[in-house]
Amino acid sequence: MKKVMIYVVAFLCFLVSACNDDIAVPADLHTRLKLNFTNGLADSSIYSNKVVAVDGVAVTAGVAVFTGGWLNVQDSPLLDLSDKNFTIKFRLHPSSTSIRGIIGKFVDRDNYWMIYADGPAKTINFEAKERSVTIAQYAFQVPYQTGRWRSYSLSREKENLYMVCENKRYEPIITVPIYSTAIPNFLTAAGQYPIGIGRPAGIPITAAGVRPWAGMMDEICIIVF
Repeated sequence: MKKVMIYVVAFLCFLVSACNDDIAVPADLHTRLKLNFTNGLADSSIYSNKVVAVDGVAVTAGVAVFTGGWLNVQDSPLLDLSDKNFTIKFRLHPSSTSIRGIIGKFVDRDNYWMIYADGPAKTINFEAKERSVTIAQYAFQVPYQTGRWRSYSLSREKENLYMVCENKRYEPIITVPIYSTAIPNFLTAAGQYPIGIGRPAGIPITAAGVRPWAGMMDEICIIVF
């Protein structure tokens, strides 16, 4: 009787294993960009966006080290934030407390969206402008210092923006509320306005006082719902 029970259990385990092989795991369609730098600059999302290093960026020991350069992510409608709910995640290890770009898309001083760190104010900010009109301006007083890794995420839920740092939620200081306004994508046929990581792409170094990122980054992710 004991042997029979062993055979029955073994057969059931075989059936479960066989069935699991046939289960189709749905693709993660919402994660539009995922960079963890374990395989260089390869995007590990299902969309495999092309990522190019500009000037001083090197991938070392599974992290991106920024020394005056930035990363460009190919322009794509998939990365359009628009009026959708989204989460942008990034892990930072700053080596400077000045004002530094983290991620964004920049056409000129009148058309852009960007996340940047304001070291003197100890905030991480989100701003968006279209045709010289500011459509969103938020500041988050989160822990931020040189020489230490911290994880952050900026999320939009309908008309609300909030930030999470090390699993703690932070509400914004709002200068210009976003309401239901769509964040412009500035998408063009030529694709000349890529998303810039480490510096909003195309932004002059002195524009708005925002300089390229200095330090390290890891675990960069854009999720759009």
